[in-house]
Amino acid sequence: MPETQRTRLVGHTPAPSTQTGGGCLILFGMPFIGVGVFVLLLSLGYLDLKAETSNDAPKWLLTAFGSVFAMAGLGVASAGVAGMWRARAARKRKEEHPLEPWYWDHPWDSRWAESGGLGTAFQAFLMFVFLEAFLSMFHWWAFFSEERIIPLMLFVGLFDLIALAILAGAIYAFFQHLKYGTSRLHFARFPFRPGHSVEAGLEASRKIASAPTISVTLRYIEEVMETTGSGKNRSTTTVLYCLHEVRQELNAGQFDGSAGEIPISMRLPAGDFSNRLIETPRRYWELEVKAETPGIDYAARFLLPVYGTS
Repeated sequence: MPETQRTRLVGHTPAPSTQTGGGCLILFGMPFIGVGVFVLLLSLGYLDLKAETSNDAPKWLLTAFGSVFAMAGLGVASAGVAGMWRARAARKRKEEHPLEPWYWDHPWDSRWAESGGLGTAFQAFLMFVFLEAFLSMFHWWAFFSEERIIPLMLFVGLFDLIALAILAGAIYAFFQHLKYGTSRLHFARFPFRPGHSVEAGLEASRKIASAPTISVTLRYIEEVMETTGSGKNRSTTTVLYCLHEVRQELNAGQFDGSAGEIPISMRLPAGDFSNRLIETPRRYWELEVKAETPGIDYAARFLLPVYGTS
């Protein structure tokens, strides 16, 4: 791969994963399912480990706590099963089209890419509900039991603030969708080639097309799993690096302000700059479009099909 400037992206979320791994996720989800089922059986009276005391948590709290663990395990395990099916389908498509990775690297729609929709708001809201259900037992322990441990109260309060931030993000995404709907970027060709241009048309409402400026950023991103610390303090996070970036400012005077398509044309660098969405580390091209409008601003990110000849 040619030498590129490598810049860490801060506050940038990874593209949705369509990787094909699965077996490890299934094994990882099993203990959560086991703990969740055990607590559910305990809360429903099928297991009786000790006599109930006045300081025991209410049964409905145990039910909520067990349900959270069971659903988390089922979610992880189902993602593993789906990954195994994707791997099988990708292998089959790769055998049929070995020199055309756009057939098996990602489930592309050759006509367009989409951004937005209610899925983002719904996922954030589910995350909020899941986190609060998980914290329900700790809420009772911190604020309603006889112990009243101050550090625990502060710890639970901190996670409540995180949950509220997630809820605020869900509400913002919901109203952003109400204002702009689902964004769609139409491809002039499929796939795009390194060394050529990305040529596409952005479906734009009157609100977007009449914005004073529209900022367009084309990035080639690499996802790296980085491990920090050691022993019990060891943690692994996904870090994003920008390997190539091109920015463009579009003025409102270039458009008539009516609903239609905003033409976008940006040059891709020549060389080994293809997408690699099912490899590790993942690399992919992304087009980010932003526009300042009254109220909630417009923001969309599109995954681009960029592949070489092999």
